[in-house]
Amino acid sequence: MIQVENSMAHLLQKRLSTFSHTQYIIFLIFDTEDITYLNWLKRTKIFIEQTYCEIRTSNELIHSVKNIPHIEQNILDQWQTVAIVLEQRIHEIKCIRNRLQDQINEINENILNTEKTIEFLKKTIQDKEIFINIIQCRISFLSMRPVLENINDREYSKLSQEFNNLQYSIDNLQKNLFEEEYALQHLFRLKTTIEENLAIKNNSLFIDEQKVIGLRRTFSFTS
Repeated sequence: MIQVENSMAHLLQKRLSTFSHTQYIIFLIFDTEDITYLNWLKRTKIFIEQTYCEIRTSNELIHSVKNIPHIEQNILDQWQTVAIVLEQRIHEIKCIRNRLQDQINEINENILNTEKTIEFLKKTIQDKEIFINIIQCRISFLSMRPVLENINDREYSKLSQEFNNLQYSIDNLQKNLFEEEYALQHLFRLKTTIEENLAIKNNSLFIDEQKVIGLRRTFSFTS
C-alpha cells in the first residue's frame, strides 16, 4: 500500500513539475516518507486551489496592465473636457460681468440726469414761489383799498387767476419732484444690487481664471 502511494505521489510530483500557466512553473514537493492517501488528497486539493487562486490573480493583474493605456486616455479625455467647460464658463462669466458693468454705467448716467432734473425742478419751484409771493402781496394791497374801491375788479380777478395758475403749476412741479426723488432712490438701490452681483462675478472669475487654471498649469497631461 505504501509503495502504491509512493508511486502515485511520485507520478503527481512529476506531472505537476511540468505544469505551467502564464509563465509560472509550480513545483510540488512531497515528503514521500511520511504521507498517507488522505493526506495526499488533502494537500493536493490545497495546492490546486492555491494554483487556481494564483492564476486568477495573475489574470487580473494582466487585465489591469492591459487597461492602463485605456485608463490613461480616459483621464486625458476628462482633463480636456474639464478644460473646455472651464473656458466656456469663464467666457460666460466675462459676458455677464460686462453686461453688469454696462448696466452700472447706464444707471450712473440716469442718476446724473435725474439729479439734474431734480435741481431744475427745485429751481423752478423756487422761482415760481417768488412770483406767487409777489402776487400775494399785490392781492393783499388791493384788499386794503377803501370799501368803495375794494371790489372784484379786472385787475383783482387777473391776479387771482394768475395766483391759482402758479399754485397749480407749483403743485405739479412738487409732484414731479417727489417722483424724481423716488426714482433716484430706486436707481441707487438698483445700482447697489448690481454692484453686489458684479462683485460676485469678479470673485468667481478670479477663482476660475487665476486659481483653478493656475493650479491646472502645474500638472502636465499630454496625449
